[in-house]
Amino acid sequence: RLKEHWTAPIYSFFKPAQLKFDSDGRAYHYFRCTSTTCKYNAKAVKRYTDTTDATGTSNLKKHARKCFGDAAVDAAVKGAKLDTRDSSIHAAFGRSSSKPKPVLSRPFTLVELRAILVRWFTESNRPMHAVTDSKFAELMLNGRPGISLPSETTIARDIQTSFERSIQHITDLVKRYPGKFSFGTNAWTSPNH
Repeated sequence: RLKEHWTAPIYSFFKPAQLKFDSDGRAYHYFRCTSTTCKYNAKAVKRYTDTTDATGTSNLKKHARKCFGDAAVDAAVKGAKLDTRDSSIHAAFGRSSSKPKPVLSRPFTLVELRAILVRWFTESNRPMHAVTDSKFAELMLNGRPGISLPSETTIARDIQTSFERSIQHITDLVKRYPGKFSFGTNAWTSPNH
């Protein structure tokens, strides 16, 4: 019943709450921190259901500030909006105009991160094992609560899926084109492998 009122953005720093009972039989909600390097030993916040502050978020904010930093918590609190974006990885590749995409002031969702990594690996000709590099992980995950980097296997699968969908899309475009095509290749600037 209380969960219906949990709309504050601070909840995004924690996994969905579990209802548990202590040794005295008192019910409490157990909020597990999403940080992979949680600074607290308990790695969670307990909030008892029979107290006057059963819906308060001050302990959650205190915990999140220590694990994720003031800037991340403040940004989440100020810019909290319901996330209604398309969760398809292919939707992240779509362009609404020819203008370059602006730099976002919010963290990427996991789907957006996967799409951006696929584009980066393919367009920059990078090896997929780069996702296992510790400094790369630090750059990508800093300030992004609840996000984890996909594995090499996931990136490879996403690239394969995107390639297959691209082939189908190009095939459909060619079939619908009423005229003739003329293709050319500039082998001088192509990578030699």
